[in-house]
Amino acid sequence: MNSAAVEAFARALATMTAELAADLLEQRLKAPSAPRYATAKNNPLGSGRMFLDAARRGDFPSHKVGREVRALWSDVDAYILSRPATKRRQVQATLEAELATSASPRRRRAARG
Repeated sequence: MNSAAVEAFARALATMTAELAADLLEQRLKAPSAPRYATAKNNPLGSGRMFLDAARRGDFPSHKVGREVRALWSDVDAYILSRPATKRRQVQATLEAELATSASPRRRRAARG
């Protein structure tokens, strides 16, 4: 076998490998990913008790698998975004707005000495 034939074979092999890799990547990107579930131990609410209470009230669709309550992560996120701001947040925003529009900053007293 001469070197020209080996080079041609190597180029053909590299081209086929690149095409195969591109096809595999395309299939993975098209394939639907498995849904992400929130549980009492791992949820965007941050508290297992809050998650279980909200699921029990029916604030988002949920189901049980064995002893574990599950809900789609996207449903829990949508629930969080749909909740109105808490009173504490509203009061804090009001105070921050008042501070921003208040008069000039306080002056320090001159040191006595």
